[in-house]
Amino acid sequence: MAVWQNKWRWDTAYSADSVEWCPVDPYRDVLVCGTYQLDNTAEGNAASRQTRLGKIYLFAINENTAELAPIHSIDTSGILDQKWCYHKLQNLPTLAVVTSVGTLQLYQLTNESGVLQLTLWLEHTICENGLALSVDWSTNKTHADEPYLAVSDSAGCIHILRIVENCVKVLGKWESHSFEAWIAAFNYWNSDVFYSGSYFFTSSPQFCF
Repeated sequence: MAVWQNKWRWDTAYSADSVEWCPVDPYRDVLVCGTYQLDNTAEGNAASRQTRLGKIYLFAINENTAELAPIHSIDTSGILDQKWCYHKLQNLPTLAVVTSVGTLQLYQLTNESGVLQLTLWLEHTICENGLALSVDWSTNKTHADEPYLAVSDSAGCIHILRIVENCVKVLGKWESHSFEAWIAAFNYWNSDVFYSGSYFFTSSPQFCF
């Protein structure tokens, strides 16, 4: 019987919300971790808006790794979700991130003389006064130079966007749920189809798809 062993452990300080391996060669040994934490030191209006802090950590893990430690980190607002595009865009691996201040961010993985880091490429506001909760690419099984993204938010809306050259184009927005839409995902075999799900906790939790 197979036995799982904990090979490495590293304290992310904030709560770790998302971990994603890069699916693009030759960077399949690259891992990102996104974190999220309420800022309990905020005062006044900032406290009433529940300021959320976050970090994105970049790791490279291979057979020579002796100790787990990030090779690059970025201070951000709280990270709710991250997804790598399954192929390169503009010849670079690309990471989509959604944040607690309602933004979609696209980072490119760059390699300068063997030094890997994430560089912010594009940013788009999904919602002014809410959280962007989930993100997904349309190109898990196919290649597209102008892929689609699905993003869900805390108002129950689903946003469909497209990456065109160096721009994020909004194709549509739907008020799909009456409470937080925690997940949005494409059908990878038919990218004209996407799904969303929401969850509201009461004494009897409610799910909606």
